[in-house]
Amino acid sequence: AKTPSLKNITTEFIQNAPLIDDLFDDDIWGGVNQIHLLSNGLLGVLGHVAMMSEKTIRHYYAMTFCFDPFSLKRSDMKIIAEKDDFGESEYKREDLKDVLFSGGLIRHKNKTASLYTGVNDCEGHVALIKDPFLEYEEE
Repeated sequence: AKTPSLKNITTEFIQNAPLIDDLFDDDIWGGVNQIHLLSNGLLGVLGHVAMMSEKTIRHYYAMTFCFDPFSLKRSDMKIIAEKDDFGESEYKREDLKDVLFSGGLIRHKNKTASLYTGVNDCEGHVALIKDPFLEYEEE
């Protein structure tokens, strides 16, 4: 859905917006956590993707992709971080011991980014990573 003004973005507007229907399937789910307007007008999307193993353990990963708001096409999804990147940490329950939830990303001028995450539904962490959106601005 497109609108010329942020004032038009209401609950009803969001509920009626089309979904990107080929991003996930029945066994994999996820969502958008933050959107960055890139220098070329494309949208850099930070999100999470998740799945269950053997119906007992939740596995969540931080992911990104690029979305073109004009053509409504997207790039392939890329995993940019997983729980193991953050070492040992506490967890609330056994089924949450492999959860990395992307909370936000701050892009820096030196081609890096700070990725803010929730780990195992119990801790907060930040990691300095290569800016995952640079490749889309260079196309």
